[in-house]
Amino acid sequence: MKFKAIPTAIVSLALLGGAFAGFAAAGSADDPLISLSFAAGEYSESVLSQASALIDSQLSPSAGSELRVVDMAEGGELRLGFGGSVTLLSGSADISIESGEVINITDGTVAGSGALEAGKRYLAAESTIALVSFTAPSQAAVEGAAEIVSGELGSPFDDVNPGDWFYDDVLSAVDMGLIDGMTATRFEPDGSMTNAQVIKLAACAHQLYHDGAVTLENGSPWYAPYVEYALENGIITTEPDDYDAASSRAYYIAVMYNALPEDEYGEINDIPEGAVPDVPESAWYHDKVYAFYRAGIVTGSDGEGSFMPGSDVKRSEVATLAARMFDEDARRSFELG
Repeated sequence: MKFKAIPTAIVSLALLGGAFAGFAAAGSADDPLISLSFAAGEYSESVLSQASALIDSQLSPSAGSELRVVDMAEGGELRLGFGGSVTLLSGSADISIESGEVINITDGTVAGSGALEAGKRYLAAESTIALVSFTAPSQAAVEGAAEIVSGELGSPFDDVNPGDWFYDDVLSAVDMGLIDGMTATRFEPDGSMTNAQVIKLAACAHQLYHDGAVTLENGSPWYAPYVEYALENGIITTEPDDYDAASSRAYYIAVMYNALPEDEYGEINDIPEGAVPDVPESAWYHDKVYAFYRAGIVTGSDGEGSFMPGSDVKRSEVATLAARMFDEDARRSFELG
């Protein structure tokens, strides 16, 4: 049995339900027009069992496929093939059926070309080709043979997804060329950054701000050109003892602060002295940390607004801070103390 048999099975069940009632009243086991198995209920039980198994198998996710949520731009397109499904979560979209049938399995009906209803799942039957065109910025859940033709706004990284607190900032930092994924599909947001990588990021941020593009390239060792640039431009004044050591949050802030002019860190938050519980006034990184809190670039790591200066900085935090440095709209207004 194939997907396209679903509507027939559903209709058949409805019709048989009425037939059962009529025959039960008029027929009997001795009626030659009615089989013994039908009269005993064995036939109906068999039909219902087979239909139930068919429907369950067709509504279940396809083997090996995974449901994923995608963000689509206006004008974006999605092609459905046999077994592919789409559910419009927000926005608007139209479906054009080129061949075969698409089934609205939420309602148990055959769908025609036209507007998709939000919250309902559409499944492509056997030998089906259908094109979904998004008529506004939208979000959709897709599964199986659902190919994004164009217009996907989602993350290229499997581990950076809508709903992650760092989602927008990571994509923004990657788009600006400030930071790369560890691979084409993995960003590793919880991974640490070395001192050398922090210096590279600060050097690239400085060059992007002042020159409008990043032209620095790796050397030998790979970080040498970035260190030279950072020293020449006052981003760092001394070299770290260990380039390969994981960078602390304090070191990251201190180096990144020097990537842009001080007047780029205008205050939008009133953060009184002592409000950040683990950054004493005597700390060598105090002024830069407070400047970033007051500018809405850093918001703290817990409900108390703690900075955790000695903790290793995570790649998600690195990307978020870099994105907020360059995009004032991404900065956060909040209160401490």
